[in-house]
Amino acid sequence: MKIKLYQTILVILGLFILILFAYSRLKSIVYNAVPYTYDQGRDFYKAAEIIVHNDLTFIGPTTGIDGIFHGAWWYYYLIIPFMLFGGNPIGFYYSNTAVHLFSLIVLTLILYRYFNKFIALTIASLIAVSPYFISSSIFVGNNIMVLPALLLFLISHFFWIEKYPKSRKKQLILAAIMGGSLGLVAEFEFAFGLMILPLYLCIAFIHPFLRKHFLQIRHALFFLGALGLAFAPRILFELKNNFSQSRTLLSFIIEPKFFTPKPFQDVIFDRLNIISGYYRIIFPNEWTMQLMTAFLVLLLFIAIRKKTLKYSSSLFFYTLLVFGLYIFSTLYKDTFWLNYYEGFPYIYIMMMATILLATRNYIQKHFLLGIIPAIMFIFLGSVNLIRDLPKRPAAGGLSSISQVVDYIVTEEKNDTYCVKIYTPPAIPHTYKYLFFYKEYIGIKKQPASDWINGKCWIVLESDYYAERKESWIKDNVPTDANIEKQTRFYDIDVQLRRRNNETQTK
Repeated sequence: MKIKLYQTILVILGLFILILFAYSRLKSIVYNAVPYTYDQGRDFYKAAEIIVHNDLTFIGPTTGIDGIFHGAWWYYYLIIPFMLFGGNPIGFYYSNTAVHLFSLIVLTLILYRYFNKFIALTIASLIAVSPYFISSSIFVGNNIMVLPALLLFLISHFFWIEKYPKSRKKQLILAAIMGGSLGLVAEFEFAFGLMILPLYLCIAFIHPFLRKHFLQIRHALFFLGALGLAFAPRILFELKNNFSQSRTLLSFIIEPKFFTPKPFQDVIFDRLNIISGYYRIIFPNEWTMQLMTAFLVLLLFIAIRKKTLKYSSSLFFYTLLVFGLYIFSTLYKDTFWLNYYEGFPYIYIMMMATILLATRNYIQKHFLLGIIPAIMFIFLGSVNLIRDLPKRPAAGGLSSISQVVDYIVTEEKNDTYCVKIYTPPAIPHTYKYLFFYKEYIGIKKQPASDWINGKCWIVLESDYYAERKESWIKDNVPTDANIEKQTRFYDIDVQLRRRNNETQTK
């Protein structure tokens, strides 16, 4: 009877976790209140070009280094939601959330199977309400795909170190997954790859279990083969373009160009703050972080003293990753952006799970104590849900730009029409993709950028640099172009202007 009650409680808690995960992410997506910037518009349009024009590519988005690009796999991933949702921009966001939900389910099942149900519940509930994991679930970008790739990398190494398969075939498959996931981390975020690849080589020689098995030729070949497959588009691009990225990278390493160089002592503390920040942003607030941290430190101390740390080799591997990534980050003296190590919180998540396992003998006998952490996170998430329920997400992002495009397409009666767009990023990829989508689904052709019959729609986004905006208006809007219609969506002005002298064009 008691067992059935406990099972019912676990199911109910699991359902609450699923509800909190879905609500905290899907509400923004349903209202189109999601980030939609230059990068998203550019990437969505590139995915469309691959499908519509068969315009294959071997490189991905630009990085912070001129001449070096992220991997092309990001664009090829985007064609999946493009095809599933018929090009609808919101489909990319639903797909992204689905990927993160799948990652959570896989992680939870593994923790349930190889750790215990209490750890699985604790970690799942934390991820469901975590500000970091919520924001990454509704932001579409190449760096966000590092999260599932890094999680696969961490899980595959857990199996390699702690559950080493007896079957030769499974060993080779696992080695390939390890190499492929490492390559994908590097391809989705070039800066992360630049740090983790040399670090991993060092760890492979430091960690006794990795060193022992990588000395076997077959294991090394499958690992390197999968790693090379992940880099295949980049390698093809390099062969075609005389190793342009390799030469640029080598030049950058030998003679780096810094925009905001910092003294080494400042770099040390800056990177320490960033690495610790990746831990802080996992938790919904400060006191839950302090409480969990104190509990984990106490558990680790007791486990080491009593030698009850079951997966100590994995914890050693994850610790080497954290320490090593910190050390490598200090070698870069310029600004170190948070997205360079996107997905880093997953390393802490795996470390937490490993340390929590030290409670296995005690918790198995005390069910209620085992579910307290999960109940705490679920309670906090439920309170936030109740407070947020009557609120409508703030306007902006995809919502406001979609309204602008919908308005112009509805108001414009001609097949050929002009739209000029001022946006601070200069290139209006955000609007370009939405106008493409309207044409793709057969509503209206994409606009021209030149005045047609003395008429043009003018879209003016807000800009802190008023002089830059005024300069653009002066260059693109003739003084004799009068406003016929004008409206505003969020902070975007939309004007229909007509010139007095319709023979003039600009």
